[in-house]
Amino acid sequence: MDKLSDSISNESETSSQIPLPVAALEGNLRRYTLGKIFNAPNAWVDEWVLGANQEVHLAREGHEYILVRKNKKYTLHLSHNCQPRDFINLTEGRGAATNPSQTYLVQVKASTSENLRISLVVHEFDNSGSRISRHVIDPGKQMLYTTSSSASRLALSLRFEGAGEARIQGLEFTEVKGVKEQDPGLTPVKDQAASESKSISANSETNLPGNSFGNSAVLWGVGPEFEYASRIRRASGTYETFALRSKSLKIRDAFARNATNLQFDLQQLLRILRVMRGGKLSGAGAVIKEWDAKGLLTLARVLANQRILAHDLDDAAMIFNVVRKLGGGSVLGRSDNLIYTEVLSDLGRWTEAHKLSRQQRAFRGQPVQEGLFRANYALAASESPDELKWLEIINAMYDREAITAVELVGQESKNRLDRLKGTAEPRTVEGPQVSVIVPSFEGASLIRTTLDSLMSQTWANLEIIVVDDGSSKDNQSALEAVIDDYPEVQLVLQPQNRGAYVARNEGLKRSTGEYVTVHDDDDWSHPEKIERQVKRLLERPELRGTMSRHARSTNDLITTRINNNPLFSQANFSSLLVKREVFDDFGVWDEVNRGADAEFRDRILSDGQGEVEVVGQAPLSFTRTREVSLTAGDLNRGYIDPSRLFYVSAYQRAHRDKTMREYPRPLNMMPGKRKADLGSFDVVFMTDFRFPGGTSSLTVNEIIEAKQMGLRVGLLHIGSSVNGMKPPIVDKALDAAMLPKVEVLSPRDKFHTKLLIVRHPTVLQYADNQDFGFTAGRGILVVNHPPVLDGGSGYVYDLGRCRQNLPCSVTENVSVMAESGVTRSLLAAVEPSFKLDEELWPGFTSDKGSGPRVVDSSRVPVLGRHSRDSAVKWPDKLETLLQVYGGGPHARVRILGGISSLPKRHQDRLREQSEVLGFNGEPVDSFLDSIDFWAYFHSSSLTESFGMATVEAMLKGVVVILPHYMKKNFGQGAVYCREDEVRSVVKDLWSDPVVYLRQSEAGLRLAQNLYSEAAFRERLRKYMS
Repeated sequence: MDKLSDSISNESETSSQIPLPVAALEGNLRRYTLGKIFNAPNAWVDEWVLGANQEVHLAREGHEYILVRKNKKYTLHLSHNCQPRDFINLTEGRGAATNPSQTYLVQVKASTSENLRISLVVHEFDNSGSRISRHVIDPGKQMLYTTSSSASRLALSLRFEGAGEARIQGLEFTEVKGVKEQDPGLTPVKDQAASESKSISANSETNLPGNSFGNSAVLWGVGPEFEYASRIRRASGTYETFALRSKSLKIRDAFARNATNLQFDLQQLLRILRVMRGGKLSGAGAVIKEWDAKGLLTLARVLANQRILAHDLDDAAMIFNVVRKLGGGSVLGRSDNLIYTEVLSDLGRWTEAHKLSRQQRAFRGQPVQEGLFRANYALAASESPDELKWLEIINAMYDREAITAVELVGQESKNRLDRLKGTAEPRTVEGPQVSVIVPSFEGASLIRTTLDSLMSQTWANLEIIVVDDGSSKDNQSALEAVIDDYPEVQLVLQPQNRGAYVARNEGLKRSTGEYVTVHDDDDWSHPEKIERQVKRLLERPELRGTMSRHARSTNDLITTRINNNPLFSQANFSSLLVKREVFDDFGVWDEVNRGADAEFRDRILSDGQGEVEVVGQAPLSFTRTREVSLTAGDLNRGYIDPSRLFYVSAYQRAHRDKTMREYPRPLNMMPGKRKADLGSFDVVFMTDFRFPGGTSSLTVNEIIEAKQMGLRVGLLHIGSSVNGMKPPIVDKALDAAMLPKVEVLSPRDKFHTKLLIVRHPTVLQYADNQDFGFTAGRGILVVNHPPVLDGGSGYVYDLGRCRQNLPCSVTENVSVMAESGVTRSLLAAVEPSFKLDEELWPGFTSDKGSGPRVVDSSRVPVLGRHSRDSAVKWPDKLETLLQVYGGGPHARVRILGGISSLPKRHQDRLREQSEVLGFNGEPVDSFLDSIDFWAYFHSSSLTESFGMATVEAMLKGVVVILPHYMKKNFGQGAVYCREDEVRSVVKDLWSDPVVYLRQSEAGLRLAQNLYSEAAFRERLRKYMS
């Protein structure tokens, strides 16, 4: 835990063992292994930038250790010459093949940016060289690591999750002698004074149910707030992104719980800080110092970027200030400093912002950001804007990159953005012709700024084509009058408004230039913009294109931003300049109504052979930011409309699969459909279509079946609070979205549906601030996930809140249905006051099934299972795993789906005794035809809600064997036993053909009656009516 009084970043505790006081180690340390790795008492490294989700091993090259990831190398600069040593040999000098456990004191000192997590991984190997286990140590924690008795060698690696900057300040890996014997694995080392100050004994920590923090946590809780606080502690960057994308206000309580070690929600936290700010809470600083600094900073950033409530910015500034005062300025990271400075500026507290930026060196290494901040300060810090100072600062910024100066001309009553002019001599640089396409919609009143800046370009050979995209007659008349003042400019009038990218493609057809670029109709560009981009392409002909940077600006030249990147100067996607043949090779712009700039850039890079370079650091355009701008509402400081996310997944798959000519596009992104009434639907299915397993598969099955019934179907993606940010939309959903009469919708779309079906309650848990634009006659919330796991953790939704977060049109006419008997029974116990529908809403399969199976006594039976590869899908212990899935005289075993998630030792033993096939290693139908028994047993931490794989096996007549608790789902359709009874069940049934046949028939009958297409159609018609 990163207390405000600490200087080293920590994550939540990972060990369940009793923390060992530091005093117990005194005099027992023997520093010998560190030298064997680095040959130095300490290892210091400089900063470097890392890509996402890397695990890298320390390798040797010359006199440096390097971080190796595929063909890229990230250098670790050490303070001493290093001798290579790949492994720590635990048997060296001991003369024993089997050695007793050894204990080491381990600590990594490192600091990272907020989106990067670093950890040390210790790998254990046995005498054969097989890895038998690995242990992860997060920075800042002092841990005792005890090897297992079968380990003969260790290796170290560094693991990075996310992206950003990291500084490793030291690594300690020291053997400990004379300490009381520890269990293998990790034990936290606890400060002795802190140990004595706690009122709860260390022994009680391991027994705390629910979610808890710390080595001897007093505070714990059961419920979504506490569960998500724990998840935020482990993955703060993921949940920070989720909070911005969902715009949820309720999730702030989980961030506050995380920051206060589960003690306070947001209202309580803010009340404490406000009273302390008022000077009425003396002594509170000592308590607040125990709060988590990283958690407080994350909360402050969320408030600052969401800025939903009137007091959000003030609250964010207050939290930043508390962390800085109590923890010191060094606690704030780069983004914290930039956002804190921005918050103070937006509050009008310019003097404080200016002072903070100097004290915190907020703009260190960011001279452009510093210039744009100071330029804002010159215009907004007083009642009398200092335009001369603004020009001085902006021109100094340009001068650093040898860019010519700009000036403000004309009447001060006009918008400053429209008064901005360059000083360079126009049209003096000769070269190939560049066609500039300017799409415009109702833009006659502002387009002069664009045309003036284009006519002032230093590049001489320009072809400028304005394409009006079906504006009103009045606007077209005004536009024609403007164009008359620019004889070189061509004007194309489109009869209908179909979007900027349709207009671009029309302009492209009429263009003749060797190079092509685009310019928005209300922005200003520096005279050297096109020159610098073309020259870079001429210098580097291997480039596919170039882009320049822009700064979003108000009419009065106050720079701002609309995404969660705290820098004002960002790559300008609409500035992309390419050779004409790029369109011949890769096609034209996708004719959606937004988002196609990124798609086109990604498409021309999808073959991996080219590069698009962003020229310079200073903005060469000022992009007018106003309410009616093209991206208004879709993007907002981290919020991204779900339809855009769906579109990105769709086109990225098409880019990977070159055989795909088409991909689905959300209906509201099609020409003429933005903010339009999308009509009526029979049924709309809403879930997170990034779920890799049953949630998406079952929903897609229902979508396809509803379409086969002739219904107009909607597919509505909304992010779940448990699904992370990186997974793409699953291929099955993308395929379903291509079907006739199936449309991809967005929560804010205007439409009506007779029936709304929501699968997985977590998609509604934090939809409290979701702006639903549609109405529904009736709703069904399918609960297909257990509300809580063993031990009280995993409490990821509250059904009452989920129901409240449905669109208001359906909250009074919604049925909440469990997917299975197991889930319904658990829900009834956990939420007894919530009325659940008596009917279940299980999944179904389109497989019609085959006949029952019979015993073939001439051979041994075959037992198998098919499932996705996940560690929780398997028994925890090797002994239990082999009891079920180890082949032998009783049965041959086949496994489909892979086992790579298991420890290597478990994998090796399974492969020795069973036939293991990877994912898609064999068609499921033929796999099921090859087995006689299907058994599914899993980790003790998992409670399965349903399991469509079970139904698939039943429909093939295979006899199914399951844990006892699943009888609530499948009744007489399966056989139930413990793991250690599986072999005897197989033996008994295979030796009795009559009983085997009867059980095969029972499973087949159950699956056909409850989990068929016909059963789903009947349910759907019932609730639609």
